Amino acid sequence: MGISNLTRICWLAALLACPAAKAGESRVFVLPQPLPAITIGNAEMFQAIFAQIPKETQVLPTEHYFYWQGVSEGKSVRGNLRFANGLRERGELSFSYTCGEFSASPHFTAKDGVILTCEDAFTVVLQSAGRTVKFHLHELPQTPPSASQLLPGEQFVERTCDESGLRFYLIYQREGNCFNWLLDEATPGNFVPLEGNLHHETRTDFVFEITPQRKLLVGVKQSHVRANDAYDGPFDQLADNYAEASGRQALLEKAVPECAGRIDAWGNYRDTEKPQRVGLVPYFIYPNLQEMKAWRKRLPAGGWLERYVSRQGK
Repeated sequence: MGISNLTRICWLAALLACPAAKAGESRVFVLPQPLPAITIGNAEMFQAIFAQIPKETQVLPTEHYFYWQGVSEGKSVRGNLRFANGLRERGELSFSYTCGEFSASPHFTAKDGVILTCEDAFTVVLQSAGRTVKFHLHELPQTPPSASQLLPGEQFVERTCDESGLRFYLIYQREGNCFNWLLDEATPGNFVPLEGNLHHETRTDFVFEITPQRKLLVGVKQSHVRANDAYDGPFDQLADNYAEASGRQALLEKAVPECAGRIDAWGNYRDTEKPQRVGLVPYFIYPNLQEMKAWRKRLPAGGWLERYVSRQGK
């Protein structure tokens, strides 16, 4: 799926299933049994997948995607169940899957024989065809970064968990009217120096500008973005359960004026035919590490790095 400046349709990446993964670890739930033909129908495909999901399941990403992968007639199938804020409270389940050029994204409710109830803000119960599965959403404390990690004019917005297993702080820069992603130091990484303060995290291919105070996300590899995999960046894993308390909507409308009056508290557009939301991509999408280093060098001496990165060098 391509990137269009700041707006992205949230879709596929990766999932965490029970038992819980450690910080910095990314896993996809692999279906133990083969799936039927991809053309069987959305309801039938959902049942084939639902029957194989553990009865107690932990969801890692903070936008509440449960990701899975399987095989249908020898071909890879990937997809997710999403317990989206604003939909799950109404008993509506988002179900998406893709196989080669085929993709489908139906929604199910009780009238389809899929009953979704919320025990609380972080516990979802899904019932269908006589089976019950309980999903535990990621209750991530919204602890801000230390004062030493923030520059003058920076404001903590949310603490998130990306599908890669890394945790991030979403930061808003008031003077620059832009966003950045800082790595939560509680999550481990393998950082290899590239040039100057630029470092490559080898598991995820994320690139960071590292100083003694913090790790600023400056690049995500293009091949991961195109594959829509677990390392396509944190743009689509905001902390939706905390969106209203964080004041995200007002900050988005200020930084992205074209969405003012058009989005809800979670950043979903209310006036588009297909589901879309504001995707925070304040970093470079790089094809290779040489290009990443070249982009970094284009910043004029004494230039504002955070704004340069946030605006992708523009």
